[in-house]
Amino acid sequence: MDLSQIIPYILAHAQWVGLAFLGLGIAVRLLGRAISRMLLVAGVLAVAAFAYQEWQSLHSVLVAGGILLAGIVVFGLLAWTVRGLSFLFAFALLAAAFYLMVYGWMGPVFVATTIGTLTWAGATILTMIVTGLGGGLLHRAPHTAVGTGVAP
Repeated sequence: MDLSQIIPYILAHAQWVGLAFLGLGIAVRLLGRAISRMLLVAGVLAVAAFAYQEWQSLHSVLVAGGILLAGIVVFGLLAWTVRGLSFLFAFALLAAAFYLMVYGWMGPVFVATTIGTLTWAGATILTMIVTGLGGGLLHRAPHTAVGTGVAP
């Protein structure tokens, strides 16, 4: 089975394949965030334990601090890279998902129009924004209520 046989099948079932890609894209986005945070925490804890062992043996704050600082930087960059790659992969999946959903919903003529393209791009970008927030804005207190004793 080659690509010329798969594409007509995907276009014939565009809405269902699009829904599957949508779920997969959201899962990749959320898992990427979770994995990057776990990697950062585990890396910092491991480096802190190693720096503490070095401090016990050498009693040098500079060596232990340097190890700790370098480890935090390395694991921070690694977590940032994992999160960025998962963002790109999720964006590609969501763009394909919404293209297929608009294609299956309205047809290939609508996707080629300006409204169809804006629908496709807007849905992709809004989904990336919503999955990127992760409820962070919903759980924060408003800035005016901080320190005034007013509960959100």
